[in-house]
Amino acid sequence: MSEEPQINVAHFISEVLGGTKLYIENGGNQFGIVKEYFQKNLTVGVRKRCMALLLETEDELDLPDASEVRSAFVDYLEWGTRLALLNSNVDEIGMHPAKRMATWG
Repeated sequence: MSEEPQINVAHFISEVLGGTKLYIENGGNQFGIVKEYFQKNLTVGVRKRCMALLLETEDELDLPDASEVRSAFVDYLEWGTRLALLNSNVDEIGMHPAKRMATWG
């Protein structure tokens, strides 16, 4: 019996943004991150709290102050957390398990 990969959202986000391949190297894929939220019944309040924590983390990292980069990053996080919210409240995953990992460019 094969072991399920351990999902690490930080590794996923890092990889999507062009960082190391720790997520894929540990067995993760696009389907896996969607499956992580499947039927968790997240609420809008939880999504907003996740956004606040992600943005707080970005502030703590003291990244260069480039408004267009921050704007694009916030847009990506908004999109991703909205997808997590949607995928947490569906009855089936409408994605092929072998779907390729998306990357942010």
